[in-house]
This record gives sequence, C-alpha cells and structure tokens, in this order.
Amino acid sequence: MVSLLVKLLGLVDLTAALLLLTANLHLAPQKIVLFVALFLGMKGLLFLSDPVSKFDVLIAGYLCLTLLWNITFLSVILGVYLILKGLYSLV
Repeated sequence: MVSLLVKLLGLVDLTAALLLLTANLHLAPQKIVLFVALFLGMKGLLFLSDPVSKFDVLIAGYLCLTLLWNITFLSVILGVYLILKGLYSLV
C-alpha cells in the first residue's frame, strides 16, 4: 500500500515537472496548473519535516506564479529536479 502511495506521489512530481517545462507555451489550462500546484503544496506540507518537502512547497508556489510570470531557466532547473525526484519515486 505504501509503495502505491509513493508511486502516486511520484506521478504528481512528474506532472508538475511537465507543467513547469511547458510553462512558456501556456498549453495547460490555468485550473489544471493550480490544481497540480495545490496538490504539490499539500504533499509538501504533509511531509514538512523532510527538507525536500519544504522545497516542494516552494516549487508549488513558483508553479502558481508561472501563470503570471515565468523565468525559463528556473522552470527548466525545477522541472528537471522534479523529473528526477518523480522517477526515483517510481523505481
């Protein structure tokens, strides 16, 4: 059961990474971006004692900001970080 939860949370990371990497293109509707950012933020708050989860909360905030203002270089760095984290969760 725990393994399934870890894999689902890894999929949230991968989804957030996809949204960050395509933020300049504005392909995803705003509601989806906000939903994924909210879910990533809640995941970070749930495991707040872990330093990596604190970083998730910051990334969730940045994901919300990409709707208004996007820094491409930062989005790519954070997207690659979330891809690696998500793939590590799936293994």
